[in-house]
Amino acid sequence: MNGGSGNNILRGFSGGYSQEIDTLTGGAGIDTFVLGTATGVCYLGGGSNGVDHSYALITDWDASSDYIQAWGNSSEYRLQTGSWLGSSARDMGIYCGNDLIGVIQDSTNVSFSGDFRFVGSTGSLANDTAITLVNS
Repeated sequence: MNGGSGNNILRGFSGGYSQEIDTLTGGAGIDTFVLGTATGVCYLGGGSNGVDHSYALITDWDASSDYIQAWGNSSEYRLQTGSWLGSSARDMGIYCGNDLIGVIQDSTNVSFSGDFRFVGSTGSLANDTAITLVNS
C-alpha cells in the first residue's frame, strides 16, 4: 500500500486473517501507520513454528514526521531491534506482548514517547489535519 504525497493514514489490516503481512509505504508528507484502532490491536496471531506471519512492514519510516497509531498504551508494547527485511541496516520490531505486529524497515529511530499515538475508546487522531485514509 502506497500513500503517495500528502499526509496519509495507512491501514492495511483487513481483520479476520491470522496470516497477513502488509507492506505500508507512506511517501512524502506526515504519515500515520495504523497498528491499532479504537477496537483493538491489529496483526495479532499468525505465528507458527516460531515465525510470525501477521504484521505490518513499514518501508519508508521518517522519524521526523511519521507516526504509529496503536491501541491502548505503551505498557502493552515493546520495541526490539533485528534484521527482518531490506538492507543490512537494523530494523525495529514492534511487539504487543510476544506477538510481532509491525516492522520498521531499515531504521531503529523510533520511540514510544515521540512516535506513537495511542487510541482507546475514541479512536481519534486529534492533531491530524488534511489527511487521506488509505485502506486496502
